[in-house]
Amino acid sequence: MEWDLAFVYVCLNNRCSYYVTSWDEMRDQGNIGFSCRLLYDPVRDRCHPTPDVGGQTDLKGRLSPRG
Repeated sequence: MEWDLAFVYVCLNNRCSYYVTSWDEMRDQGNIGFSCRLLYDPVRDRCHPTPDVGGQTDLKGRLSPRG
């Protein structure tokens, strides 16, 4: 997915309730080994799911910290 934004915010907290509960939700949909992290679009003031495969997606290595 491409974004028409200069930046977005992604929650990388492994204890985030959105992240934790999405494991069960994805499994129930037949997507075993997948979860979602919360992505915030500040321009539209909306949240979106962004996939995390097996908890091993290297988002931390591909994201720039705010600052």
